[in-house]
Amino acid sequence: MPAARIEKCFTDFIESYTNENNIYIGSATYFLYSKFIIESYGLPVENRYSVSEIASKLKQAGLDKVIVNYLIVRYLDGMYLLAQLQSEEEKFWP
Repeated sequence: MPAARIEKCFTDFIESYTNENNIYIGSATYFLYSKFIIESYGLPVENRYSVSEIASKLKQAGLDKVIVNYLIVRYLDGMYLLAQLQSEEEKFWP
């Protein structure tokens, strides 16, 4: 079950995207999705959304398939980069 703080981040992102209909780098919507990724990374796996849950919620919100695919890739890439950064900080190379 996702933690309340990432549910709010995700809901805020969906609302912003629905209103603005863009996710350009530097936009408020872009930063909201980035916040969702960062907040998600800081939680135990069992308190995060699964990739399939994210995709399902994005589709339910009416986002185009291309945007859904982009956001999933961005989520996975962001999680990987945060894990890699944490590994480097702990002096461990995967």
